[in-house]
Amino acid sequence: ELYLSGVNGREIAKRYKLGSAEPYRILRRFGIKSRGPSEARRKLPLDENAFDRITEQSAYWAGFLMADGSIKRKGGSYQICLGLGIEDKDHVEKFKKFLKCGHKIRLHHYKNPKSTPGASIVVQSKKIADRLATFGIIPNKTFTAKAGDLVKTNRHFWRGVIDGDGHIGTVKQSGKNKKQYAQLTLVGALPLIEQFLYFCEQINPAMKVRPRSKGNIFSVSLSAGSATKIIAVLYRRCFVFLHRKKYIAKSILNHKMAN
Repeated sequence: ELYLSGVNGREIAKRYKLGSAEPYRILRRFGIKSRGPSEARRKLPLDENAFDRITEQSAYWAGFLMADGSIKRKGGSYQICLGLGIEDKDHVEKFKKFLKCGHKIRLHHYKNPKSTPGASIVVQSKKIADRLATFGIIPNKTFTAKAGDLVKTNRHFWRGVIDGDGHIGTVKQSGKNKKQYAQLTLVGALPLIEQFLYFCEQINPAMKVRPRSKGNIFSVSLSAGSATKIIAVLYRRCFVFLHRKKYIAKSILNHKMAN
């Protein structure tokens, strides 16, 4: 109980006058994995159980990390990284609040005018990385990303993916009719794109859309009624989202475009 509450093995051994290795033998006997060196040295608070249960928030952030996050191995542990443009700093702050962590959000300003200022946060946790792997979020996932069975049909997960690597907007019909139509686009690895299409087809079986490729990266675009239906499923009655995309989604749904 002491160890699971955060007390390290050395302190436990001292408290109970045990040999330095004895607490770890006891942990192994009860099937409890000992923390790695990085977790043992942790000084900042971090909720390592944040992704243990699938909730709206955990599913959403798993989707957002699938699209815009990265996992990097560092020694015996892993770094979970999220970096966005400076205009989305508040979204990084939401992620920090979700993890209940004390890690600092870093602001990036560059002398090169072509470089976009950004905001990022990095936390280190093998436990979180292991849990994210069950959702399909692993290192070097750019061209192979694929959602795990636990979230592949979860609308909150797909909203996170769209908020990270998708586009929501409107297009005008060519010709004399200048009516605007809703459009929803997702860019990413082929396995993930195919899973998103399957998710969409369960909502709108009549939909007939195929991925397009540009090298190793694929995209899929929904328009008119198909786009509106999917946007409604993703963004209605939800509590965590990227504000600027939620605003566009709300505008589209309020005007009932693409009917």
